[in-house]
Amino acid sequence: MDVVASSARAGNSSRKRLRAEMGSSSSTKSSGIRSPPHQPSKKLVFPEGESLALPLVPTASFPSSISPSLEASFEQITKLTKSIFIWETKYQFLETIARELEEKVRQLETHEQQYLSTLEHI
Repeated sequence: MDVVASSARAGNSSRKRLRAEMGSSSSTKSSGIRSPPHQPSKKLVFPEGESLALPLVPTASFPSSISPSLEASFEQITKLTKSIFIWETKYQFLETIARELEEKVRQLETHEQQYLSTLEHI
């Protein structure tokens, strides 16, 4: 018996066994396209105070039998929801700028104290 062929068969069978244990479709979708391997240690990182929060905007369309006033109300709710999301985004941006400005003020105060203490020693 050929030793190389024997080890190749052993390698193939162990790979098959691993696939069976992990689930045969874990890395391949039904269309045959490989999906990226699952890496639970890698997480999305967002700037402080931000997240991937999508607005809750209803996307259903009304059947033609619904009254025009209900459809108009639905459109108003959709517009208001979008506006709220925009204002929340702007608010988060302003909070970030405020934190940055507070940090700069602290740095300037520290530099001012160092400058004043240097003047006292002169």
